[in-house]
Amino acid sequence: MFDYMCWYRGLGRTNKWRHRMHLRRLSTGAVHPLAPTPGNLTYLCDENIDPVSFSFQISGKYLGVLFISGGEEESELVIWDWTTGHVQLVSTVHELAPS
Repeated sequence: MFDYMCWYRGLGRTNKWRHRMHLRRLSTGAVHPLAPTPGNLTYLCDENIDPVSFSFQISGKYLGVLFISGGEEESELVIWDWTTGHVQLVSTVHELAPS
């Protein structure tokens, strides 16, 4: 059984949207012992992206978050190694569904 979860907290906007993903143990809610200190990942979205919803996927030591924008703006996919906090991939998505 995997004992980790991720939850999201929006931090508002200055010139870019700031997002924080908290890495916790599912069994206790405490910071996961494999997570980097202080137990969260922070990301600044591109200024052209105004996300209205999110999609999370955890696979082993990787956490993927799709920041989905509203309207015709671009969306952004970010993949971290959640055990180190290092970003592995950032990809801008121009269209989520075929036209």
